Amino acid sequence: MRAALFIALSLCAAPLAAAQDVPVGPFADVQTRDSKDIVSTGLTVYPDNLGFVRETRVIDLPAGVVDLRFFGVSDMIIPQSAVLESFEGLRLEGNFDSDLISPAKLLERSIGKTMTIRRVNPVTGAGEFVTAELVSAAPDKNGATSAIFSTVDGVEGYQCSGLAESLILSDLPDDLHSVPVLSTRVVSEMAGPKEITLTYMTRGLSWAADYRMDVEEGRDEVGLLGWLTLNNKTSKRFEDAELSVVAGKLNQVPNRGGSGSGRTWDRVAKCVLHKHVTEHRQIVSQPAALVVQEAPMPVAEFTSDQVVVTGARKANVREATQEDLGDYKLYRAPQAVSVEPYQTKQIAFLSKDDVTVEQSDKYRWKFDDGLLSRDTAIPINATRIYELDNDKAGTLAVPLPAGTVRTMSQTDEGLNIFIGEDEIQNLPVGRPVKIEVGESLLVTAQFFTIRATDEKTEVRVEVTNASDRDVEAEFDIGIFNDVKIIRGKKRGSLKKSENIYTVRVPAEDSLSFTFEGK
Repeated sequence: MRAALFIALSLCAAPLAAAQDVPVGPFADVQTRDSKDIVSTGLTVYPDNLGFVRETRVIDLPAGVVDLRFFGVSDMIIPQSAVLESFEGLRLEGNFDSDLISPAKLLERSIGKTMTIRRVNPVTGAGEFVTAELVSAAPDKNGATSAIFSTVDGVEGYQCSGLAESLILSDLPDDLHSVPVLSTRVVSEMAGPKEITLTYMTRGLSWAADYRMDVEEGRDEVGLLGWLTLNNKTSKRFEDAELSVVAGKLNQVPNRGGSGSGRTWDRVAKCVLHKHVTEHRQIVSQPAALVVQEAPMPVAEFTSDQVVVTGARKANVREATQEDLGDYKLYRAPQAVSVEPYQTKQIAFLSKDDVTVEQSDKYRWKFDDGLLSRDTAIPINATRIYELDNDKAGTLAVPLPAGTVRTMSQTDEGLNIFIGEDEIQNLPVGRPVKIEVGESLLVTAQFFTIRATDEKTEVRVEVTNASDRDVEAEFDIGIFNDVKIIRGKKRGSLKKSENIYTVRVPAEDSLSFTFEGK
């Protein structure tokens, strides 16, 4: 990271002596070169809406001052982060061109031009074509673009006739692009093909961990399958990218106004002005659209190299490799990955079939004031918990990125059934992994307030285990201070630091204990 920073600083402050050998002259002599083809792509994705892109391109440059235009960068680029890492020259300035084709941009670039308005009566279906000159197109206070036209009938506002309307343009303005463009002005010391590495940060990329845990009743081992679920919310396609993701929370400065860290499609306002509005009030109005519109967001699909988290396929999984990155963890995909615009993609990073469950029959209750009553005894179902052994010498022994764990179990006929899900935080090796899967219908408890004063409260707990196996019942009594077990204390143990009382309940049996707390 320090090396990359040094390179970036060196390039931003390239030696003036070398650049002065090239006669810069007036900028009227600036030549333009476009880069549309990407030789290779590296992509690093962070959990919190951030990605780092590295693109290698080959450009045939002339000597002198050149405007380089990089087509196809992310539409949510952070322009200030862009650096040319492998360019022997002086970078003078950089610009991000966000003038993409959109309905509002088409109108703004077409003022003074003649176009056709197509109108369709939604009741009769009759249509007409009206030739109109665009007089004005400007954003209103809500950010939508209001369009005013001049026709043979007078001045009209777009979509104010009460009819379904659309615009037909004969051509596209020259200064609109179909893909985002990053431009930078540089001094090229020598003419010829040059390999240039462009790096930049972008919003619109994120990832999360998804896990599938397969449990089998009575077994002290579970299967754990982990996926890196990558979300691309940009319009850019990353083709055959060397992909890596970083686990951990990065500190980021809140976005400041005018940073250019994102883009939204401009809207076209509906009714603004029309001298014949009253004539069409009896007609049901239908929304109209421009003929040239933004592309719809594709629906994310799982292709052959993707596996849904709840799928049962686990054999021959090629896992991402894990590396240390300072205080973070970095996972590299096992092969190049292509990520489509607006796509969700999954890559396996963990596959274990023999993860030890320390206490697979653990159930927990957490006290709150609503559980305590003198008059009514209501059975409270326990929460089933699986606690995985993640010690260094254990069968798992890997850090787990934050994510969602979905638990599956099998029926006697071998049918996989989803039984619950839970969230986990970033967990290092050495910390137990506790997965809650849902409430039990067989293990219940009742709570009775025996005595309550301003100084202390005395509570009796009755636990019933209707299952055919012994279970560990765990009671979180954290709402009280200075908890003491005053009856039944020989049956269980109290963890004073957390006020958690654990007691083993035999199969098809019940027991009780009493505690007091302040």
